[in-house]
Amino acid sequence: MAEKKFVLKGLSISYEGLFDIKAFYKFLEKFIKDYGYQKNEVTNEQKTHKTGKDIYLFLEPYRTISYYAKNFIQVKISIKNLKDVEIVKDNKKVKMNDAKVSIEINSYLKTDTEGRWEHKPLFVFFRGIMEKYVYKIYMNSFEKKLEKDTRQLYNSIKSFFNLYKY
Repeated sequence: MAEKKFVLKGLSISYEGLFDIKAFYKFLEKFIKDYGYQKNEVTNEQKTHKTGKDIYLFLEPYRTISYYAKNFIQVKISIKNLKDVEIVKDNKKVKMNDAKVSIEINSYLKTDTEGRWEHKPLFVFFRGIMEKYVYKIYMNSFEKKLEKDTRQLYNSIKSFFNLYKY
């Protein structure tokens, strides 16, 4: 079984107000592509009710680092009471969305993704020794890169929503 080591856990963003949901989806896809991750949409649920629409989106983009390790970033997006609104901006009508958005971001490094070291107890022991002493430099660099990417995503999403505050 593959090992998961959480690098960052519990980064959260909350926003309530106007924004463009299509632009937000494009922004996320562009970020995933630009940073070399593969898009992995785990859950996409939408519920419509009288006061608006609720959307729950769970993304888990990943990047294969080597045959042995992969980086994963979990993005859980919850959008409550999404409504379409029209506003006047520079004497033009612009379609926007109004909602309450909550985002949680976690990231983890997954090792032995192919399960090569799980066949015998002796292999599991050797894997522990290899990760602790031999691959330690590599694992630390993988974790630092993943932490950097995760913080960049977090700051980019905050910046995206800050553009709509004013």
